[in-house]
Amino acid sequence: MNPQRRRVAVTIHPLRPEALQAATEFVLGCNARGITCAASPDDAARLAAAAPQADLIGLDEAAQPELMVVFGGDGNILRAAEWAVPRQVPVLGVNLGHIGFLAELESSQVPTLIETVAERSYQVEQRITIDTVVRERPGGEVLWSSFAVNEVSLEKLARERMIEVLVRVDDRALSRWATDGVLVSTPTGSTAYAFSAHGPVIWPDLSALLLVTLSAHALFARPLVLSD
Repeated sequence: MNPQRRRVAVTIHPLRPEALQAATEFVLGCNARGITCAASPDDAARLAAAAPQADLIGLDEAAQPELMVVFGGDGNILRAAEWAVPRQVPVLGVNLGHIGFLAELESSQVPTLIETVAERSYQVEQRITIDTVVRERPGGEVLWSSFAVNEVSLEKLARERMIEVLVRVDDRALSRWATDGVLVSTPTGSTAYAFSAHGPVIWPDLSALLLVTLSAHALFARPLVLSD
């Protein structure tokens, strides 16, 4: 395989035949323009069965793809981001789900997508993510850490009880709530869980965070927009 050949990663919704059809069209179109496509073992097997002539490699062989294209809904895009964000690979979604807030294109636009990728005429938007660190106590040992593209939520475990949450911003106490939970959302995630909890929609390129309480038993528990 030519090491100078361009590489684009592809991931596919596992249960939608139309996702496989669109992805196959995209892969073959990229191959015809000198671009190798990379996919997970499951996706690569499905693509190879649909198009045995496709030029495919595994994701672990792809060193640093220039782009990851997701054929599916918002859930698929978020799962793809778990792989792509730590590797600083841009993600582009082709909507085959129900809502598609995160997707840029519809499946009917695959021919346009092929030409856009081949010509590198796409633009990369920077989006905020949330670093999350769970500790047993302030300053204590880190129990778990990760990042979130949409939101981080702290929720009650027992249905019949509320939890008491103290929220601090820049190490200063903001408020204490008896509540079902609290979530912190990025502007990207403001159309997801936060939106269902009556939070505002925030334009995705703003440098801001959204704090929303979930069914808090309090006189003041309105959503708050904070600086990043």
